[in-house]
Amino acid sequence: MSKTLIDNLKLLDYTFVNAPMLVGGLALEQHNIREVGADIDIMVSKYDWNNLKEKYSSCLNLFGGKDEYDVDATLNITLSNGVKLDIIFSLWQYDYIDFLKDSKLSIIDDMYFLTPSLVNLLIVKCFPGILEKHEPSQNDIELILKKLVKDKYKK
Repeated sequence: MSKTLIDNLKLLDYTFVNAPMLVGGLALEQHNIREVGADIDIMVSKYDWNNLKEKYSSCLNLFGGKDEYDVDATLNITLSNGVKLDIIFSLWQYDYIDFLKDSKLSIIDDMYFLTPSLVNLLIVKCFPGILEKHEPSQNDIELILKKLVKDKYKK
């Protein structure tokens, strides 16, 4: 995780109450699976979600539902430097609380972050990879499974 992440999150002008959880490429990078892509994906607690949803209401994506409990919810924000930031409340109705178990806490420049376990990342990637045949997610599933096997058989 680089200082660039901190610099980008500072552009939100928001202080997180609970450590945001890295998902997507940032989480895979933390697990030494692959390098991060161009965008930033974080999942946030219900408290932070409510504050950020109010602040960035024009960026709310409910995926066709009426509210975040109907389907899923993301704030799709383009930061002032052009970086795309997805702040996620839920993925297939799995939320921050669902992924807390076995998450790892990290700190950079006084900012805390959580990285979900590899098994939880596998769940995150399986929904689009298997249900929607999303090729990048399918590639990540293969990489995660290889890492899980390698770690299990490490001697």
